[in-house]
This record gives sequence, structure tokens and C-alpha cells, in this order.
Amino acid sequence: MCLQFCKIYIIHTFLTTIYLSNVDLFNFRNLIVIDMVHIESKVEINSSPKRVYDILDEPEKFPIWNITVKDVEIIEPKKKGLVKSTVGDFTSTRTETVPNKSISYDIEGGVFKKMGYFLTPKGNQTEATLWAEFDDASKEKMLLKAGEVLLNGLKKYAEYLDGGGSPDNYKKK
Repeated sequence: MCLQFCKIYIIHTFLTTIYLSNVDLFNFRNLIVIDMVHIESKVEINSSPKRVYDILDEPEKFPIWNITVKDVEIIEPKKKGLVKSTVGDFTSTRTETVPNKSISYDIEGGVFKKMGYFLTPKGNQTEATLWAEFDDASKEKMLLKAGEVLLNGLKKYAEYLDGGGSPDNYKKK
């Protein structure tokens, strides 16, 4: 309760200050912050963190295993790409990479604003956590389900490769 009241009070104080100082409000429109919704989905993968990381580290191969990705155009290797997906096109820019542990992205033009993966060793398995941030809370349930579908695709592909399968013969559906 206090958190919401504090946010309203801060915004009210900010806008009052702008009004009283005769400052053009339109020059400050980028300073108002919208709360983001944060979601996480997890899956246990019968594969090493290195294997899972290597899959995530090659975005040009996402169309092979990611059921929502139709094509990836690499703009800057290991950094930025244009993703064409079943839910629309967006630009993905890698913001953080910790080999075999995590990858994070900023997203432009998509439903997500940020997303990433955490990889945690669990014995002979990897716990893969997909996290995402977005600003439309009404889509939370749908996006949680989409995250589960995406992680299950990653799991299926990593385990297929560990079983000796070839990427050329993989069927993502």
C-alpha cells in the first residue's frame, strides 16, 4: 500500500514542481517510469549448462529449435539481431553475457522490453530460468505460458543434441 502511495506522491510532487517552475512538461515525458511486470519460468534440462549456453549463444540457429522464431537476421554477431517471429518482428540486443551461466537482452519493438536466461547446474542437469519484463500486465498469463513453451523447446533440442542428434535433422514441432 505504501509503495503505491509513495509512487503517486512522487509523481504528483514531480508534476507540481514542473508546473510551478513553468517548465515545458513535454521535455520531461521520458522521465516518467512505467512499472514493468517481471515473470520467470523454469525447466530442468538433462544436459550441461555449457550445452544449453552454446545453444542460446547462437541466435542465428534459434529458428531450428525455437517454435516462435521464423528467422534471425544478425546485425552484429553475438550482440544484435532482427528476429522474425510468430508474434511479430523485433530487435534483440545482448546486454550481458556470463558464459555457461546467463544471457540478457534488451528488446525493441516486441511485447517484451527485456529478457534473459539463467543457467544453474543441478547435478547432471541444468535448471534453465527464462525471465522477461514487459509493461502490459494483462498479458502476464499468456506470456508465462509462452515462456514454458519456449523452455520446453530448448529442453527438447538440448536433449536431442546430447543424444547424438544432428541440428540438420531436428524437427521442432
